[in-house]
Amino acid sequence: MSQAATGGWSLPQREGPASGVGYVVATRGGTTFGFGNVLGDEPLGPRLGGRSVVGVAISPTGLGRWIATATGAVVCVGDSPSHGDAAGLELAAPVVAIAVLPSGLGYWLASSDGGVFAFGDAGFHGSAGHQVPAQPIVDIAPSPSGGGYWLVAADGGVFSFGDVEFHGSAGGVDLPSAVTAAASTPTGSGYWMATRDGDVLAFGDAVYFGAPTELPGWRDDPVVGLSAARHSFGYWVAGASGSVRAFGDAYFLGDAPPGSLPDPVVAFAAVPAT
Repeated sequence: MSQAATGGWSLPQREGPASGVGYVVATRGGTTFGFGNVLGDEPLGPRLGGRSVVGVAISPTGLGRWIATATGAVVCVGDSPSHGDAAGLELAAPVVAIAVLPSGLGYWLASSDGGVFAFGDAGFHGSAGHQVPAQPIVDIAPSPSGGGYWLVAADGGVFSFGDVEFHGSAGGVDLPSAVTAAASTPTGSGYWMATRDGDVLAFGDAVYFGAPTELPGWRDDPVVGLSAARHSFGYWVAGASGSVRAFGDAYFLGDAPPGSLPDPVVAFAAVPAT
């Protein structure tokens, strides 16, 4: 049986990943590393024009990605087509995350004040801007159907829109550190959250498979990303150092080589469901 595994620590896993499995880490300045069945690395610094990266999403084929910046610009790489962006809008708050439709034919941008911007075939199902979240929004987790999404705040608060249901939150709980990332389950009936210090919280039908804080040799590495393993039962958690930790049946496919990052990793994504 597969168990938790992570770069630097060897724990049992099944033989080889399924086809179409892969993930990518992206730094604030646009350096990216792809692993598994994901397009290779490409420096994006010149295309960013000094704008800070805040999110990344992978195309269904693994041969492309969308890179989102705090200003709402979206840079397209490989076979990821442009569906538009918010770069020309006067934003009330910076963009903090991007999420893609399973089809790759559209995506959403979420801003820290709860705003949501929909592009391509991605539908706008509402935003939390009028609700004034107690803490900034840090991530957007779409349902596998593409018909809804959850916005997750730094205090663990959850806002549900479209065809998704509310399955609980950590709002009002005294968390030891802020929530920094979230992901929905393959069924769309639950979600996970990860905190900066490496704790993982599970809601709905999300199963808790472990957290970085439980792994041998755990070191301070702020968590910046969380993605579900779409072909099995598990998830990946990524840190600012470029390390990736795999839990459940998620496969460890590699992490950023030590000393290879010019600046911290700020975003992480896995190949979406198709």
